Amino acid sequence: MWNMNAMDDFSKQWEKMVKDWFDELMNNPDFLKNMSKSMEGALTSKSMLDEIKNNIAKSLSIPTASSIAKISQYIIKQEAKINDLEDLLYEQKNDIKELKELFIKSLDNKKSKNVKKTPSKTKKTVKEKK
Repeated sequence: MWNMNAMDDFSKQWEKMVKDWFDELMNNPDFLKNMSKSMEGALTSKSMLDEIKNNIAKSLSIPTASSIAKISQYIIKQEAKINDLEDLLYEQKNDIKELKELFIKSLDNKKSKNVKKTPSKTKKTVKEKK
């Protein structure tokens, strides 16, 4: 069986050793200078590779990541416009439905008023018979 105290001690010693080593590196001006040059070179290389990649994609008529991003943004904007138009159409459909109902009610009201205003034929015929 493993002695857990011994493992804890080993782990703590290893952690302290690595921390001390990193602290020493981070305080070493030569290391930082070389690391800075290395990062600068890596960034320059990445920029050059990106430019080459874009030139190859353009010559082969392959869309680049930036052109796909632009197309995606355009599609998202168009979808939003379509959704807005669908909402507007739905509202107009409901407005038309309400107007239709109001129109039918007004026609029904006019019919019922006209019926009340005009004497009924049965009353005339009864009066005429007398």
